[in-house]
Amino acid sequence: MELDGPGGALSLRAGAQGRTLILGLGKAPGTETARRAAAKAVKVLRELGVESAVLDAAPAVEALGPEGAAALAQGAELACYRQPSWKEGEDKPFTLHL
Repeated sequence: MELDGPGGALSLRAGAQGRTLILGLGKAPGTETARRAAAKAVKVLRELGVESAVLDAAPAVEALGPEGAAALAQGAELACYRQPSWKEGEDKPFTLHL
């Protein structure tokens, strides 16, 4: 599966050890690009029914410094949020490790 858009490119690869979602931030990434790409990645993972994931922020820190890592974490956190509901089974729990 591959998705392109203003938040970067996403590529999902399946292998023997599981699935890997790769975020592409483009040629001149900024903090807003990192924020949007992380949110898009979490959205895709939730739509696929993934229960937990690990987000490796090292490349963002290397490219954008601490501000990039903060933006990545913020985008992922905002995409993880769900309005509490009284309906049972409406939304699966999702855990993101950064």
